[in-house]
Amino acid sequence: MTYPRRDLLINRSSDFLLLLLKQKQYTFSNLKEEVLLTFCLNLLDCYFNADLHNEKKLLPDFIDVGQRQIINNHMSILKEYLEKQVISYQTLENLIKNKNRLMEPYGFLYNKLAALFRNHVQNMIKKEEKFLWIPDMLVIYLISDMKEFNYKFSKFDYIRENSFEDILNIYHKTDSILKIFENKSNSKDIEDQTVIKRMSNLSLKIIGKYNTIKYKSY
Repeated sequence: MTYPRRDLLINRSSDFLLLLLKQKQYTFSNLKEEVLLTFCLNLLDCYFNADLHNEKKLLPDFIDVGQRQIINNHMSILKEYLEKQVISYQTLENLIKNKNRLMEPYGFLYNKLAALFRNHVQNMIKKEEKFLWIPDMLVIYLISDMKEFNYKFSKFDYIRENSFEDILNIYHKTDSILKIFENKSNSKDIEDQTVIKRMSNLSLKIIGKYNTIKYKSY
């Protein structure tokens, strides 16, 4: 399955950050929210590409057709919204390649998110193990965990007003079934966790670190 795209090549200057925030009438928290949503849009591309390549078999088989349809509908709406509201990875990459210095703060934060994703994934699996993951669930958890850290998404009404509880409930119920079927416990050991629990922990670790990121010029 395709993972989020490679790092963007950037320099860093606080002058461009201040100018960007002024132009967009953003706080730094607003910018971190948008970049997270850009990362989520990238993950949604992975989700729908998995569908095209028939890789959804990696998802828990205990989710029935009706529940899968609910998830697919939500993901389609969310993807359409994000495509209209946030900068895409492809656009960001092109702007940075064309030396648009104003976009460097976006690139800096995106690179941090991508690195956090890679590093925590590597720590979650053994070398010989194939990493099974659920892009759509990770998207919802990343957004929900950002809200837990008091990010308001004030610039993004659909995100601000939606708790995604119906999707989370589907996965929580499926996780309970998986624990019984796979004989998993509530252990903190990665090897003894369901793929859904791993996604939850992955999101918490990513957002916990992302929340602390500061922007400093070289």
